[in-house]
Amino acid sequence: MNTALADAPVASSARDMAKLLKAIIVKEKPVNERIRRNMVGDAYLQTARWLPRFLDGALYYGLGVMVEKHDGGILYHHGGNEFGYITQSVYLANQDVAIGLIANCGAQDECDEPVIALTEALIILFSADSSD
Repeated sequence: MNTALADAPVASSARDMAKLLKAIIVKEKPVNERIRRNMVGDAYLQTARWLPRFLDGALYYGLGVMVEKHDGGILYHHGGNEFGYITQSVYLANQDVAIGLIANCGAQDECDEPVIALTEALIILFSADSSD
């Protein structure tokens, strides 16, 4: 994906975006501790009521990352949506599963709804696997 319309233009793949989100959470390079703390550290999280959520739980927003704390653990995610693309990066901490999705459409219900539905289905699938 490469777009100049996003808040922070990126040239990447869905796999790399998922790997980056996981690296932020599990303290891997290239993300240093100060950046990680600003993005997902408890002291920096703000309660978020207006952002998209995937699970029933408390929703917080760090520096670019949504954090959902729920009964089954913590879900981290970040998405982008502009004309021409939609992205979702998700990391399920308890399951150690990173998911990255990119579709070459966006800002239209006929595109956005199926991508969000797929994201939700994958979260449910991988969340269920950990309880078996």
